[in-house]
Amino acid sequence: SEWESVFMKLFLSLLIFFLSLQSWTKADISEFEIEGISIGDSLLNFITVNEIKKKSSDTHYYKDNKYVYYFFPSLDFLTTYESLQVTVKPNDKKYKIEGVDGVIRYKDIKECNKKLAEIKNELENVFGIDAIYDEGQHPGYIDSTYKRFVFQLPDGRVDCVCFDMSKKLENQGKLDSLYISIVSEDFNQFITYENY
Repeated sequence: SEWESVFMKLFLSLLIFFLSLQSWTKADISEFEIEGISIGDSLLNFITVNEIKKKSSDTHYYKDNKYVYYFFPSLDFLTTYESLQVTVKPNDKKYKIEGVDGVIRYKDIKECNKKLAEIKNELENVFGIDAIYDEGQHPGYIDSTYKRFVFQLPDGRVDCVCFDMSKKLENQGKLDSLYISIVSEDFNQFITYENY
């Protein structure tokens, strides 16, 4: 009958909708990589403890020493990014990765912003959601700014940021830079609600 036909079409439409929704809610932040590195991997799969100490040019402990990041200005296996920043818990002997950032430096902020827009569009297609836009003053430098696109996922977050450094800082060698950052939901909650 006509009623059964309408009901079946509605049922199938709802079934397809819920299946697509279900597959999205099962999206796992660990499926996304920066230089082959994912959230939940051990940093020791990529670099030894001695190399972590030797090759990190900056080690920063967050509030209450709950997390620590290591900044690597260069690593042999990097192909897309120039530098890498990796966040772990300080007492974790397995060095389970809670956050990973790929960094590319630019001499011209226009080039950084162009790449930022490309990545934002690509990720909106991958995630099926719109990015949240944000801009403001660089958290570490009063006279520098940033533009950022954020993707909040069920189990983590992806940030795409261009830092526009002041001319004074650029003359000191601190260039404009693009950061692509992936963080676990635990670390995301910490930096959002506890760190500041």
